[in-house]
Amino acid sequence: MLAFDPDARANSAVRTEDGASLFYWAAGDGPRTLLFVHGWGGSGSGRFWAPLLQHLDLSGIRLIAADLRGHGRSDKIRAGFTTETFARDMFA
Repeated sequence: MLAFDPDARANSAVRTEDGASLFYWAAGDGPRTLLFVHGWGGSGSGRFWAPLLQHLDLSGIRLIAADLRGHGRSDKIRAGFTTETFARDMFA
């Protein structure tokens, strides 16, 4: 069973083409990657998935749980909240 620790501080951030810093949690090192993305608004964060991920067998999977721009630990920005921008960010 893959250990997913949403409180871990040893996680990463990437910078998008427009300069936004996006935070994500990563766990596992399998050959396949599974990306978890929360909805937007309110207090959305990659931490949203923690209760579910504690119960899944993700052996052989690299897990990424992302904070969308303006959410969680990612940069708090005032513009760029479109589905197109959010989708493009996931390729960063």
